[in-house]
Amino acid sequence: LYEYQKKELFQLMNDNETNTKNVILEPYFATNSNENNVEITNNPKLKFAEINYKSSKKEVGVLRGDNLPTLSAFYGFSTFYSAPINRPDVVVDNFQTQFDNNKYHQTGLQLQIPIFTGFKHNRRIAAAKIQTEKTKWEAEQEKIKINQQIELEKTQKNNYLQRNQKLKNSLDLAEKMFTTSQAKFLTGKTDAVVFSTIKNQRLNAEYEVLKNDLLFQYTSVRINLLTKNQL
Repeated sequence: LYEYQKKELFQLMNDNETNTKNVILEPYFATNSNENNVEITNNPKLKFAEINYKSSKKEVGVLRGDNLPTLSAFYGFSTFYSAPINRPDVVVDNFQTQFDNNKYHQTGLQLQIPIFTGFKHNRRIAAAKIQTEKTKWEAEQEKIKINQQIELEKTQKNNYLQRNQKLKNSLDLAEKMFTTSQAKFLTGKTDAVVFSTIKNQRLNAEYEVLKNDLLFQYTSVRINLLTKNQL
């Protein structure tokens, strides 16, 4: 099971080259850092919502530009070759001569003033403004949602921290009961059923302590992912 879960872990990290049999995973338990004032510095969902809002604001500016006069310059260069159709008796200059002699170019300025399209553009601008307000609202809602999720994770982490001492006290009691029961079992003062029950209680207490520590660590990772997008 351990090897199977190691393989699953590396697959989640898109690492299919590492030989997981040679990898030894060491547990690391986070300390209880001060997380009362957690600041969101890099959350992908929030960044995506903010970029959408900025894009919508930029689109309104672009649409407003369509109502402004436009001045543009142009330059053209061309040449041509011509010969009468069905008139073989007419003598014309050869292709290279005509190509060289018929070159011409032109330059100019063009001013476009939108007069009849203003109403259409204004409707598009009004629709873009509504979309901008919508994306702004979505960004604000996303931030609220992330902050609420962070608060839930902080509350859960505090619960695990408070539960930790109780579980350790239970483990200490289970260890003492196991030591006493083992001594009685070796001297024949208790049977195997009672000894096995007490031994299982100790194993279960160890499991609960370990699980609580891992859940505490897991919430720390989730908070880091929500606020900084890193472990």
